[in-house]
Amino acid sequence: MDTTCVLQLSWPTKHFEAIDRGKCGDYMNWVFDGEILYISGPNSGVMWDFENVSDQPWYNYWDQVKKVEFSSGFYGYVGKNAFNSMEALETVDLAAGPHTLGDYAFYGCTSLSSINLAKDYIQRIGRYCFAGCTSLKYVTTSPYMLELGDHAFAGCTGLIQFKCSSGNSSSYVRTLPAFFLEG
Repeated sequence: MDTTCVLQLSWPTKHFEAIDRGKCGDYMNWVFDGEILYISGPNSGVMWDFENVSDQPWYNYWDQVKKVEFSSGFYGYVGKNAFNSMEALETVDLAAGPHTLGDYAFYGCTSLSSINLAKDYIQRIGRYCFAGCTSLKYVTTSPYMLELGDHAFAGCTGLIQFKCSSGNSSSYVRTLPAFFLEG
């Protein structure tokens, strides 16, 4: 079986050995190459919500995924529990700037050390989205952030800096929710 995968969606063409691939939403796809989990879909794509961690289509690789990369041009929704408990996850490339990060999306990703959420399109971070990310040290949010869910960063015991970017928009989080660092 030929496992060579050519992925040409919104990315520049990438060639790599695909270990596994599948769907993660209507018109949303994923490919895993042994270290990086690539997520692709249309501009306004919507990932599925996963009720349990074991429902993630990439669950068999939860301890191998070191990076999650979204295709450029993706401005949609990252599903509930999408990457919950991926303890090996170190980096998330949100270059495309999904519009919304669902509840518990990165919960318990204990190796994740920094995340730049300053892309213009990220407007909502769900409840407990980054809770339990104990290695998380630096967070920068979008100047257009509208909603930061309760307990979004609860248990992030390594957090050194939480920076709210300023922008030209009048619509941004003016107050932090109750218990955004506690849980």
